Amino acid sequence: ENLEEAYKYEYTYDEVVPDFVTSDISYFKTDGVWTKDYGSNKNDVTRDEKGRVTEVVKYRMNQKGEFITKENDVITYGEDDKPSQIKVYQYYEDDATGELKLVRSTAYTDIVWKNCDNQILNGHILFQGANRILSAKIIVNDAEHSSVKVEYGPGENDYTVIEETTPQGISIKTINRTEWREI
Repeated sequence: ENLEEAYKYEYTYDEVVPDFVTSDISYFKTDGVWTKDYGSNKNDVTRDEKGRVTEVVKYRMNQKGEFITKENDVITYGEDDKPSQIKVYQYYEDDATGELKLVRSTAYTDIVWKNCDNQILNGHILFQGANRILSAKIIVNDAEHSSVKVEYGPGENDYTVIEETTPQGISIKTINRTEWREI
């Protein structure tokens, strides 16, 4: 009977893809004052004149209560109006200096699409929904890392990814098979 507000949440959504969260801000109350929580996130989406997503910058809140970049996805389009390269830059904050540092970059190139609506809002999710690849090369930190081939089915949302990797300087090829089955 004597409940008090302790937490609250604010969400905003993308105007084109209404289920994509552009900000997820949580607050906690201390001594009557609302403070943004460390777990808050936001995403900035940039589109070109054709309405295609060209960049998504993902931020997280650091311990100082400031939004810092955690990921930057950059999408380049080919002459067929489909993404020809998706490059994902991941960052971390150096605890000692507070400086933002690049951890790694991963690029998908030579992409063959099963279907694509040009609304790629997560450069890591390329096997589900409206944007699904059939194959691509993967470049990590500017060096060819692997290639992927994707088979879809048997269910509507099921898929199998075969990734072939040949690490630099090593003559061993690794084949990873990942299966996603909706149950």
